[in-house]
Amino acid sequence: MNEMDYLLIDKKIDGTLTPDEVLRFERKLAQDADFAKAYELQQTAIASLQLQQHRKRKTEVRALYESIKEKQAQRRKLQWYSLAAALAVVVISSLAYITIGRSSSPEALFAQYYTPYPVISTRNATDRSPTEPSDSVQAILRYAQEDYSAAIPLLEDLSEQSENIQWKLLLGNAYLKNNQHNEAITSFQQVASLADPVAQQYGRWYLALALLKVNQPKDAQTQLETITQQPGLYQTQAQTLLDEL
Repeated sequence: MNEMDYLLIDKKIDGTLTPDEVLRFERKLAQDADFAKAYELQQTAIASLQLQQHRKRKTEVRALYESIKEKQAQRRKLQWYSLAAALAVVVISSLAYITIGRSSSPEALFAQYYTPYPVISTRNATDRSPTEPSDSVQAILRYAQEDYSAAIPLLEDLSEQSENIQWKLLLGNAYLKNNQHNEAITSFQQVASLADPVAQQYGRWYLALALLKVNQPKDAQTQLETITQQPGLYQTQAQTLLDEL
């Protein structure tokens, strides 16, 4: 196995193989046991991530459906003469929202805006030894399964051994989900201090959210203001969040 083999697997997963590469991939898959094992591990890691995401969305959809059902049932029980009172409540609520709509607590804003950092690529996590999953594959699987206590020591080792910011971001998010807030803040500060502007924006975004989680909105605001001054993935979201602080 060499780097070109792993790139070939990546392109297969992404569906970007050229016709010549398709033929080369099929030959490698049929003739090279190590290549076949590496491809299998890639599929396992991705399938696990997709399953976790599917389950999460399914739970969210079910909860939304039950909420709608409950509201519809409650509405059926209302008599027509309660309509005027309901409209009055809506008007009062709307006015109150306009007046105090920006008074959301840092904890509420964190819950609204936070989404765990996803595993963008498993290429660097593919097992270089076909006999058993590597620490990187195990770390990704534990993270995807939300077993953060098990993922953290693996991610700590990977963060020390590799310059890939994916490991540091995954580690910071695992800390955050495991209620190790100080460790999460430290990890995100390290990413935010890197020279790469993309890494900086990722680090500052998650650092701002972690600071909201621990009720430090002024420090979070500083990070968000910096993000809004630099074009990037979180520039618009940072401005929207700032407007609500």
